[in-house]
Amino acid sequence: QVQREMDRLRRLPAGAPEAAQVRAYLHCLWALPWQRSTSENTDLRAVERILEHDHLGLPRAKERIVEYLAVRKLKPDLPGPTLCLVGPPGTGKTSLGAAVAHALNRPFVRITVSGTSDASELVGISRNLPGAQPGKIAQAIREAGASDPVLIIDGIDRLMGETGLGVMEVLLDLLDSEKSGHFVDHYLGLPIDLSHAGWYLSEFDRAL
Repeated sequence: QVQREMDRLRRLPAGAPEAAQVRAYLHCLWALPWQRSTSENTDLRAVERILEHDHLGLPRAKERIVEYLAVRKLKPDLPGPTLCLVGPPGTGKTSLGAAVAHALNRPFVRITVSGTSDASELVGISRNLPGAQPGKIAQAIREAGASDPVLIIDGIDRLMGETGLGVMEVLLDLLDSEKSGHFVDHYLGLPIDLSHAGWYLSEFDRAL
C-alpha cells in the first residue's frame, strides 16, 4: 500500500492539494506500530508489588487481574483480556488501568467515548470524504507506539439512544478477538491486528 501511494505521489505536482493528502496518509501509515509489540512482564510477584505500590485499595479487582495473568502465563496465546470496571467517579478505575499497564510494562492510552454520537469518530472517515482522518482507535494505537497497549475505554455508560448504538457495535467488535484481529480503520483502509491489546472498559455508575 505504501509503495502504491509513493508511486502515486511521484506522479502528482508538488503543490497539488491531492499530494498533501497523500503525504498525510503516508505519514499516518509510517507512524503506526504495525508489528511493534512490548516485552511483557511475566513475573506475577513483581506485578503484584507494582499494583500495590501504584494503586491503593480494590483488592478484589487486583486479585482478579493477577488470576488472569497467571492463566495467560500458562497459555501465552490467549487474546488480550477484557475487563469491565464499574464504579462511581473517583474510585480509581482509570488509575487502576494505568497501574496494570505499568505492572505489565505496556503503554497505556485512554479513549473517551462519552458524548460520541457517530461511529466514524472511532473508525475514522474515508479519504474520499471531507474531513478525512483516522479514528480514535487508530490514533490511540499510534500514540501508544505498540500494537499491544492497555486501553481504557471510558464513558460507555453515557452512550444512549439510537446515536450510541453504532458506537456500541464498534466497541463490541473490538472486544471480539476474532474481529479485532482484522480491525479496519476507514481512513487507513487496511486491517490492524488489535487482538493482543488489553481492553479495559471503564464505566461510571451502572453496568451495561
